[in-house]
Amino acid sequence: MPRLFHTPPKYRRHKSTQQAIVEFGGKRIYLGPYGSAKSHERYQQASRSTRLSHDIDR
Repeated sequence: MPRLFHTPPKYRRHKSTQQAIVEFGGKRIYLGPYGSAKSHERYQQASRSTRLSHDIDR
């Protein structure tokens, strides 16, 4: 089954470093300590910028 690209990547925890990470287009982005307000803010920024660049490419 093909991967559905319209679902946003998950905010998740890197177990060994306890960092929040997200992967966009095969690139892993470290967001900061898992569960912190700063990491959630960075996730929103990364998601927003990726969505904008993806819309421009179309």
